[in-house]
Amino acid sequence: MLHVAPSKTDAERLLVISPELADVLSTLICRIRDQGGSVPLVMSYDVQERT
Repeated sequence: MLHVAPSKTDAERLLVISPELADVLSTLICRIRDQGGSVPLVMSYDVQERT
């Protein structure tokens, strides 16, 4: 299960995900964490990748 807090409605959410996806997400989060342990925010829309 993936725990999202807070979501867009300011309520906690639990999402069921596969073990493979959980492993990939864990690897990505470990790579992008800064020295303080937080994950930096990213833009939700990249104008360079639009089609």
